[in-house]
Amino acid sequence: EEEEGEEEEVPPPITRPEQQMDVAVHRIRHLGYIPRAVHRLAATPLPQTPTQPSTPTGGTTTTTTAEASSYVAVSREGGSVELLAADQKWRTVASVPGLRDREVDHLAWICGHGRGGRRGRGGGGGGNGDMGMDVEDGEDETAADSATTTTPTTYSCPAHEESDRVHTTRRLFGASRDGTIFEVDFRSRRHSHVTPAGGDGVLCLASICPECLCGGSSSSRGGGKRPHRCGGYLAAGCGDGSIKIYRVYDDDDDNENGEDSSPSKTLDLISTLPSAGKPVLSLSWRSGGAGSGGSGSSGDVLGGSVLHAGVADGTIRRYDCLSAVDAARASGTSAHSISTGSVLTGAAAQPGGALRWRSTHRMTVESLGRRSATKVWSVKALSDGTVVSADSLGNVHFWDGNSGTLMCKFVQNENRTDVLDLAVSANECKVFASGVDCRVICIERIPPISSAAPLSAGVYQATPPKFHPSDSKWVQTQAQRPHTHDVKSLCICHMKDSEGAAGAKPNAKGLGRELLVSGGIDTKLCTYLVSNFRKHRAKKLFPWPTSTPVSVARDRRVLALMRSERIDIYSLESSDPIPTDSLGPPRIVDEDKTLIGSIEISSLYNLVCADISDDGNLIAASDGANL
Repeated sequence: EEEEGEEEEVPPPITRPEQQMDVAVHRIRHLGYIPRAVHRLAATPLPQTPTQPSTPTGGTTTTTTAEASSYVAVSREGGSVELLAADQKWRTVASVPGLRDREVDHLAWICGHGRGGRRGRGGGGGGNGDMGMDVEDGEDETAADSATTTTPTTYSCPAHEESDRVHTTRRLFGASRDGTIFEVDFRSRRHSHVTPAGGDGVLCLASICPECLCGGSSSSRGGGKRPHRCGGYLAAGCGDGSIKIYRVYDDDDDNENGEDSSPSKTLDLISTLPSAGKPVLSLSWRSGGAGSGGSGSSGDVLGGSVLHAGVADGTIRRYDCLSAVDAARASGTSAHSISTGSVLTGAAAQPGGALRWRSTHRMTVESLGRRSATKVWSVKALSDGTVVSADSLGNVHFWDGNSGTLMCKFVQNENRTDVLDLAVSANECKVFASGVDCRVICIERIPPISSAAPLSAGVYQATPPKFHPSDSKWVQTQAQRPHTHDVKSLCICHMKDSEGAAGAKPNAKGLGRELLVSGGIDTKLCTYLVSNFRKHRAKKLFPWPTSTPVSVARDRRVLALMRSERIDIYSLESSDPIPTDSLGPPRIVDEDKTLIGSIEISSLYNLVCADISDDGNLIAASDGANL
């Protein structure tokens, strides 16, 4: 290079910016902020639309609407409930702090399809959202008039409007071991319509939202078509062994006597099943629908429905809701107007008479010679009659629900620890299980050879093909272990932004991806891609707080940390003065001497937010009811 006359380039000198100010940075690692464990997960039910036959065998298939958004309710230790939006990168759109002495152990959604918005619930901003329901053709004109004359609601912030829109039609109900059932109201951030169950603690909760009927149509009296209305029924399994059936009323519904339903009568007890002798730990409820052989009509889906209950004595009980005449004919007894298991509702005007619950099958889980009975922690009923159960011995059983016989069994873990929850995909071809052993296993259905071609046609089906339970075979395919501690709950949700959040390309129909969500004691949530569980690893969602619990008094250099029941105050500096010319090397402050004190706030509710003034003389705190 020197021979050619080229000179070597010299880099320019490094110029440092002028010093503007000295900043004291405090690294604090001893506050002890610990997230809460996950108790229960519940995903919103998706309305579904019937389409034309797309399989060689004919018949009407049901696909999930692409416009529907999925939300996941997360119940945490301490009584708080969070609502996460799957399409918004799992952002927390609403939260309820809850009560200190009331743990939300179980959650259940009422889809509310066909009911419209509720009065007094801020329906002005929720009619056109993802969670809202538009007035469809064939509905009463009074519903359209009430929707147009609703006074617009003034919102304090975009988060307030978002939470109100989410909770316009879909309603979330919770149950606690203290024996209460309540509605989790994200608008008021409190528990509303608290109803005592009267049967010891409520150990399980299930709803009968007919996903296969929501969005469909049935013949009305005038010969036209009108959409199905959501049944709005809840089933609660109690510690005394009884099962309570409740009817959920909206603010604009009328009760059976023609009177307006009061807010205190949102949950109406309509039936009580006889006690099973031991606590009812799990429930699974499927609607019969039209043509199921029951007494159900287009306006009421209770008739013909089937309820499966997992009991602490190691049995699975099946209850059928039949008309009084059919139940008496099956049992060989006379039909009484009111008896144990009768449904006290307006269904008595149906052609078959009043409805009555009847116990038809009893399936017993093995105990392996142990003195204590096996506990059935979770039960799932499929549309083809297959019943899946998870017990305290680490087993996942598949039963023929029509005959009560055992078809196959899978061992979730070799240590024989409890399997706490199950999740079933929308097409009912995959079953997921996990529990005390944090291993999440996937069990897939192998259809018969004659039906393998329609299943692999690449069409997303929300309802499974009609199989007899003995025709298909189940095989355990894959397992993942993303959690470090017990997995207490599993649920299935759907996501529209499949490529951005789920890590997979959208399918040919442009429908959202189906995700499995798991949560437990390690406080984080994990999501899995249901369609490709083998290749895609779980994505972890850590429980970052939605609002900061830390506030700083700048003048007094004091830090306030809000906890669920108190506020801790810490000092940010020691008694030694800070030099003005230079900060110098880092200084270590004794952590035991930084705590100034704690302010205990006596209240029934958990704290929501707190702040401290700059001079440190005033602290403002708010709980779920007071400031």
